[in-house]
Amino acid sequence: MMGHVIGHQDFIVEEFRYCLGIFESEQHRLACRFTPLCDLFEPAADSERKYISNFGDYDTKHVQYWMDLES
Repeated sequence: MMGHVIGHQDFIVEEFRYCLGIFESEQHRLACRFTPLCDLFEPAADSERKYISNFGDYDTKHVQYWMDLES
């Protein structure tokens, strides 16, 4: 996840400051280090790296980096 190494753990998506996401640990919760869902997307296997003048590099396609589990 964008430089995150979490492994295979289950997290509960929750709302924090009007944003949906996760706390990666109880220490993250205490320190208010929240990971929003928009940061949990990765470039797809078939994405391309492109460039826009005055903007920079970007990837063309993204996929979610999580699996939805039913409780």
